[in-house]
Amino acid sequence: MIEAGVWWYGDGSTLIHFWEAPLGEYLFFILQPILTAFFLYNITEVKDVSLKISRRNRFLGSIGGLTVMAIGVIGLTNQSTFYLGSILFWAGPILAIQWGFGWPYLLENWKVVLTGVMVPTTYLWIADAWAISQGIWTISEDYTVGITFGSLPLEEALFFLVTNVFVVQGLVMYQWVAERKGVKNYLSGLIEKIG
Repeated sequence: MIEAGVWWYGDGSTLIHFWEAPLGEYLFFILQPILTAFFLYNITEVKDVSLKISRRNRFLGSIGGLTVMAIGVIGLTNQSTFYLGSILFWAGPILAIQWGFGWPYLLENWKVVLTGVMVPTTYLWIADAWAISQGIWTISEDYTVGITFGSLPLEEALFFLVTNVFVVQGLVMYQWVAERKGVKNYLSGLIEKIG
């Protein structure tokens, strides 16, 4: 996205770069899941639900994610929806896997999932809006639909939402499988020791 000119950094706002992206971009992808996981493990509860999911439900979940991807493909065909389309195209296959595996369980745990997603996402929205307003980085108006929340473009809001959905859904389902299979949840134990 940086190379395509969808967003860029203000002069002097970054120091260390690898390829086109500054070190902070890479650190974000390490720190966001950790911070979201720390928050999630303070509110999570594992429900006693069988791992058996019907083929129909697996199919429906997979189709849901692939539909997101298809909408993304359509978005990629227009410059003003390119960033939005990229996010949806990239998110679709991951959502298809997660939803195909366990959307009924996620739905049963909707309060934990919703809270686990929205609290860190809201924080990231505020931080990103502040960074954009300070000129730390800029999102191109050419590649966005023009809907903003203050200084935060819709596409940036969607990106943070989707990435936290990946993390939370993955961890909620991991705990579910670990409990049902009798596997010790090492990550949960580690977080409890640290916390």
